[in-house]
Amino acid sequence: MVKHVTYNGVEIPYSIGYYALKRFKGETGQDFEKTPDDDLEALEVIAWYAIEAGCKIEKIDCPIDRDEIEMFLNECMNEFNESIPDFFQTPPNKKPTTAKRPTGGGKKTTPKKPSSK
Repeated sequence: MVKHVTYNGVEIPYSIGYYALKRFKGETGQDFEKTPDDDLEALEVIAWYAIEAGCKIEKIDCPIDRDEIEMFLNECMNEFNESIPDFFQTPPNKKPTTAKRPTGGGKKTTPKKPSSK
């Protein structure tokens, strides 16, 4: 999923998925989901990688530089921040899976001997 926000009159694409989350963890050493909501530096990092991911998905050059991320958030922080949970919810047209991963447990059975007939 890609969302857009207008910054300086330009539509900026962004996406928070594997790409952004992996790079966030690589830079900060922490999982984004475990960062406090008031960690502004974490917001800067995820915003940058989300924009980078959005641009890659849409196959466009990034319209801003990393050093502009503070001003981007200065203008768009509420809209960006409020949209973050959208990337972590199950889409309405898909049912969450209830299937469990096999663990190897279950009934113990003794293999049957081959028939001698």
